[in-house]
Amino acid sequence: MRRIADRISGRQAHFVEAGEVFVTKEDTVAITILGSCVAMCLRDPRAGVAGMNHFLLPSAVASNGDRGSTRYGVRATEALLCRMLARGASIAGLEAKVFGGGAVLPGTSVSQLHRANVSFALQELEKLGIPVVGRETGGKRGRRLSFFTRSGTVEVRAIQTPAQVLTTANNEWNWGKS
Repeated sequence: MRRIADRISGRQAHFVEAGEVFVTKEDTVAITILGSCVAMCLRDPRAGVAGMNHFLLPSAVASNGDRGSTRYGVRATEALLCRMLARGASIAGLEAKVFGGGAVLPGTSVSQLHRANVSFALQELEKLGIPVVGRETGGKRGRRLSFFTRSGTVEVRAIQTPAQVLTTANNEWNWGKS
């Protein structure tokens, strides 16, 4: 997790990379860049706890020895919930927003990955009884998210091409580096 100066909001922010989980009780901004990946933004307004995960795949393939990684939705969701509960959130108090799952990898063997990621996120939240109060998924573009943890507001900016997704992510990551 890297703290950055957000050029859009003018605030200090946390840049959440693929495979990372961020949880806070602070009034801050969590930013991520999504293509076919999905981010879940969870918040318990009563407890003042908010968090975001960013996963690449719904689950590990059977031959992969890295099943515990938060690059997978199963582990990223588990880690997000555990960290939020440890900070005082309750499952009954949580609300969710789901973003990403853009079809930015056409013509590859993973061309349906975006749908699998979105489907996993929505089914997992339903299974856990966490209401989805906001959603922007699918389409043929990437997204830049700014999740304002205190209010639960999420600002979404479109990124039109896969090359722009990578360029935007790289620019966000490098912003303010000396």
